[in-house]
Amino acid sequence: MPLNMGILIYRWFGIMFVVLDSFFLFLLAMINQHNHTDEELIIMLRENEVVAFKKIYTRYWYELYVITNKRLRSKEAAEEIIQDFFTTLWINREKINIKGSLKAYLHSAIQLLIIWLRRPHGTITSNCFHLIAREQRTPLKKHE
Repeated sequence: MPLNMGILIYRWFGIMFVVLDSFFLFLLAMINQHNHTDEELIIMLRENEVVAFKKIYTRYWYELYVITNKRLRSKEAAEEIIQDFFTTLWINREKINIKGSLKAYLHSAIQLLIIWLRRPHGTITSNCFHLIAREQRTPLKKHE
């Protein structure tokens, strides 16, 4: 078998793995979606409930991945950023003050994180969560 054919087969299997992995995570999110409300999950997360974190992860991973992949145009980078994002969410779970919708909070957080990472020397830190908390307290100014 020529070397190029081997590389193509390797890439095809890699792509299929990512697609199937994303599909199964999406199915898990759909199955687990109705167990707890977002408000309950926020309270449970602050109380160090691993179950709440897992439900948030399965419920919102795919949505956040799609947003990130659309902005970065790199599946691998999007996956890594989402994994780091959720790791940071877990580490800072007691400090995070979510007012309003969990979905809106996560979407805002990932958008700010993408902006942060596009800056020179951008790294994932707990700063993105502090930026979101500040954004929730400060009304957005209209651009004229």
